[in-house]
Amino acid sequence: MEKKVKLGFGDLVLCPATLGSPTLEDQARAAVAGGFAGVSVRPWQLLDARDRLGSMGAVKRVVDDSGLRVVDLDALMDWVDDPDYRLPSYLPADLLIPRPQVMDLAVWLDAQSLNVVDISGVERDWGLMSDSFASVCDETARHGMTTYIEFFFGSMMSDLATTARVVDGAARPNGGILLDTFHFHRGPGDSADQLRQYAPRVRMLHVNDAGAVPWADQWAERQHGRLLPGTGSIDLVATLRAVRDGGGGAPVGVEVNNDALHAMDPADAARLAGDAARSVLAQL
Repeated sequence: MEKKVKLGFGDLVLCPATLGSPTLEDQARAAVAGGFAGVSVRPWQLLDARDRLGSMGAVKRVVDDSGLRVVDLDALMDWVDDPDYRLPSYLPADLLIPRPQVMDLAVWLDAQSLNVVDISGVERDWGLMSDSFASVCDETARHGMTTYIEFFFGSMMSDLATTARVVDGAARPNGGILLDTFHFHRGPGDSADQLRQYAPRVRMLHVNDAGAVPWADQWAERQHGRLLPGTGSIDLVATLRAVRDGGGGAPVGVEVNNDALHAMDPADAARLAGDAARSVLAQL
């Protein structure tokens, strides 16, 4: 199978969270309308499409016919080599899709990358986390894929430094970090020094903005109150410039979890999000 051209810095990727909980077909149509080059997709989103459309071949046709690149599956949660690993009780258990199934989906769709997250809320041995990440990287490398860890509040990896500890411990050339501007700005490591130090490890971006005053409930804010790029208090130009100059070649995913966008027609929401991201990139 011929590999598609990989996307890099400046190429816009539509993340499903910008649209709420879209079907794969709605997300693909919206991404085309918004001028995006690729999409990030959820594993359970693909399984839903398979069940509705009747086969994985039909799912793949949705993507191929759109001309979009599947940049990553977001996200693999079943990656830590610990038999006691499980999701916290407030999350549905069916989000923990087995690793072999997620890998099959990524390979089938010729995904460029795979995002992994830790959302268990349990502190584990750092060596275990690095070894587990190395194992995923070795598997994705056989298919020419990049693998990165997304950090956020509530994860064992909560900032660039702790994520780099796992990535560097794994020491795999196809391993890196996903930097979400909301998580970075609201997290414990929001500093220019940390950004400069770890920018070369950033292999994927999620771009969004935030208000000057954090919500009392950070979980609610990140799920419902993120802002379009360039409309909040984050210095996105400085952040993007640091990542670009660090040389990681990270595509620019637009992930704006916002109730007002979720209430809109998906194509209209995608146009707004794409235009906002392009406006920020133009300032570089």
